[in-house]
Order: sequence, then C-alpha cells, then structure tokens
Amino acid sequence: MSRQMHLNLNLNTTGFHRAAWRAPDGHRFGFVEIDHYLQAAALAEKGLFDAVFLADYMAIGEAMETEDSLALDPVVVAASILARTSRIGVIVTASTTYHQPYALARALSSLDHAGRGRIGWNVVTSMHAHTSGNFGLDRHPDSATRWARAHEFLAVAGALWESWDEGALQADRAGGTFADTTRIRAINHRGPHFAVTGPLQLPRSPQVRPLIVQAGPSEGGRAFASAHADPIFTGQHSLEAATLFHADIRNRSRAAGRAERAVAILPGLHITLGDTEREAWDRLNALEELILAAARIASVARALGLDPAALHLDQPVPGHLLDGLETVASPLEHGVRDLLRKDRLTVRQISAGGYTAHKRLVGTPEQVADQIADWFERGIVDGFNISGDVYPSGLTAIVDGVIPILQRRGLFRTAYRDETLRDRYAAPWPGAGPADPGPRENRHQEDSDVALSQL
Repeated sequence: MSRQMHLNLNLNTTGFHRAAWRAPDGHRFGFVEIDHYLQAAALAEKGLFDAVFLADYMAIGEAMETEDSLALDPVVVAASILARTSRIGVIVTASTTYHQPYALARALSSLDHAGRGRIGWNVVTSMHAHTSGNFGLDRHPDSATRWARAHEFLAVAGALWESWDEGALQADRAGGTFADTTRIRAINHRGPHFAVTGPLQLPRSPQVRPLIVQAGPSEGGRAFASAHADPIFTGQHSLEAATLFHADIRNRSRAAGRAERAVAILPGLHITLGDTEREAWDRLNALEELILAAARIASVARALGLDPAALHLDQPVPGHLLDGLETVASPLEHGVRDLLRKDRLTVRQISAGGYTAHKRLVGTPEQVADQIADWFERGIVDGFNISGDVYPSGLTAIVDGVIPILQRRGLFRTAYRDETLRDRYAAPWPGAGPADPGPRENRHQEDSDVALSQL
C-alpha cells in the first residue's frame, strides 16, 4: 500500500494503566524522573513513531492518593527529548485558557529551532474546572469563552511566528548586518481576549508554525480541529462511532474551507500484549488486582462524571444516572454509555473492562496488529495515538512485536525520511491554501535534499 498510518506514543507518565507505578517492572517515581521519559522516547524512535505525545493539565491529579499523575512541565520534557533524539517529533500540550500567546509562541518556536522542525502543539482549553484557582480566577471560564479565546490565541501565535519574513535573519559578517529590520513587523493585535504588540524575538523556525493538534471529541474541539488542526486525537470504542466521527470531521473540514482530508484522525489505543491471548489477559488482570476497590469506584465515577458515593463496586451503574448523562460532558462517548446501560455491567466489570476514554486492545502482537490494520484499511482513521500499559516493558512489546507486523504489511514506515513533523503529516505550510493533499500517506518518494533553513 502507498497509504501508511501515523502512530504517536501517548507518553502518559508510567503507562496508561492506573497501577503501572505499582507493577514490578514499572517506575515508581517515573512521573518526575526525566530518564523515564527519555527511555520511552528512545524506544518510540526505535519503533519509528511519528511523535511522542505529551499530555498535560495544570493542577494536581484528582486521585493522587492511589495514582500517579502528570507533573513535569511538558515544555521541559520536550526539550530534553529533542536533545536526546534525532528524528521523532514531540507534541506538547498547552492550554490557551491558562497561558499567554507571546510566552507560549516563544517557547514553541524555541523548541522548533532546538529540534530542527520536530515540534507540535496540542491545543487544549482545559477541561478541569479546579485549574482556575491556580491562576487567580474565581471560576473556570465557560466552554464558549474558552473556545473563543483558543481561536484568537492561535491567530495571535500564528502572527508572531510569521512576524519575521524569510531572510530577515542575515548575520552578515562582512556587511555587519545581523537582521534586516525592514522584514520584521510588529503584529499590534488588539482583540477581545489579548493585546499583543510583537514581533517575536525569534526568526522563523524550521516549520514556521508547529504541527497543530487538537485532542477531544467535544463540539468545540471538533469545530476547532476542522478549522485549524493538522491531526485530531480522539477516542472511539466502536467501528460505528469511528465511522460517524470520520464523516463528521471530513464534512466540517469542507465547511471550514479546507481540504476534506486536511485533518488526520487518530483515535487513542490502550494496548496490552502477551505471547498468547491468555498471557496478555493474565498481565492485564495482574495489573487490575493492584487497584484498590475505592480507586476503582472513583475512576469509574470520574469517567462518567458521577458522584462516587452513588456507585457500588459489585452493582451496575443505576440506569437513571446513565440517562442523566446524555447532556453532561464526560470523558466517555455516548456509545460507551449506551453499552453500559444495555449490558448492565457492574462497576468492577467496567473498571476491569477498559471502558475509559480510549479503546483497549488485549492479545498477541498479531491480534492487535489485525485490529489496528482493520480500522486503518477501512479508511476511517489515519493512524493512532498508542499507549502501553506499563513503561518500558509494554512499549518494548509494541515496538518489537506489533510494529514489525505493520511494516511487513506495508502499513507503516520502515525508516524515517529527512523531514519536519509537518512534512511527516503532509500538513500544508502556512499560506499554502486549501489544496487537497490527497490520501494521508508519506508523500515524499525520496529523501528531501532541502536544507531546514530553506523550508
């Protein structure tokens, strides 16, 4: 096949499993140890992943008593990874609600210079209301306000990244001209949310703009992704839900004046592997046994947006509570809530069954590769954001087991090309217009000979 999938590693602390830090081969303190992140990034680069995806939220974790949480600043982690790798990209999550455009634009441009064109920005508006208290606000801004701010934030950041024309930086030793200031412009932005003079302190980075990513299937997220994003990271458990999401994003992209395939669709996958299917389930069940009963109830309650006091471990979620969730935002999609209502699963079964925001795959490398290939070959996804259950062992199993199978089938690259992260995603350069890039695939048939300074 000429069409090949995108794969990012979702590097969520010690692994996607809530008990990863307790696993015998897990990293107890990995969530604050930079070497843990560097080891996982090196494994992902060995597996030729497109990028490492660094999630973030700017408040202490809701379950710190029993689970590790995101802690290190993703900008710091990204800089460390870029310094220790040479090809893999790094996607940094940063909130437009609790950052300022100039500071973040400068940080991302700095990373793009440091990594020679390997940085991406996952644009989020912060779903956790308790974040507001860390930034001097009495309350979390409502969804409409957060998304309006996000659109303006991106416009300001884009203007800053382009405030230096190509060739403005000259460093002409003979003539003594360091920068041609006629090619550097203030942006003088004045809007509802921001007032930024500019220009940026930095010349254009190798990508000019980082790869723009959006994560989440909400209405605001879909609208933002369709207008601005290069890939969207989403969560679907069923083929039907993934098909509907695919059609919706394609339609929205056209309505936004972009190419139908402008946005690469990347659902999340939580993967647990074994030499046999039984071994894979034994591994997962052993991890499940490390979760305390109260933590199981709390995790299901968080996923469904319910009060833990309303749930009992060995009883189904009351039907009237599930009915009430139809109009409440929750990390779980409506299709999963319908499944829970139909099957009358207990809270214990929900916790053990992997009914989280992302689809869980358990089995042998061949079985997992089959399921990955099925969705991709149907054309409803362009790749996946993959999480291993425990790092590094779960990731090693994916890199050594699943990736070679996808490569043999021609579905995944066998080598990196000399390209930026934007090139890798066939994302048009700023000002390139809405021309359809065609099917999501590696469009460069030969290694590029263009120097990064010329991009």
